[in-house]
Amino acid sequence: VMVFGSLICFICGFFYPFTVTVAGFLGLRLLHGFSTGFKPTGTAAFIADIVPLARRGEAMGLLGVAGSLGMAAGPMAGSWLATHFSLNALFYCSSGLALLSLIVQGTMTETLPAAQRQRFRWRLLRIESWGEVFEPRVLIPAAATLLFLLP
Repeated sequence: VMVFGSLICFICGFFYPFTVTVAGFLGLRLLHGFSTGFKPTGTAAFIADIVPLARRGEAMGLLGVAGSLGMAAGPMAGSWLATHFSLNALFYCSSGLALLSLIVQGTMTETLPAAQRQRFRWRLLRIESWGEVFEPRVLIPAAATLLFLLP
């Protein structure tokens, strides 16, 4: 999941400079948005798998801080790149960072025990019950997070 998200980000960042129409740009941006759905979710799941239970809260907190710092510093760095170089340089840097992410992910190992691994099949994406989508125990933390992040 993480590799898929980073791969989409790499490809889209590379193709932005070649997009010459608004419709093409919006289509590419829509595709690029999928990386935002895949990569952070996969990263959180991977961290939950590799960090000991006693330190999982700390690790998730650091992941949240890193994400917030990236969202705060990214626009500043992007504006600087676009101003001092060009928009194309901004897009190529974005693509390069996604490539760096792919390289780092190539050094990571699968956390699922070999006995539980199975090849990907589209059937695995089928949702069989509402319980797979909705977890009532997270309503209070989700509401608290919404209230903290909404302002």
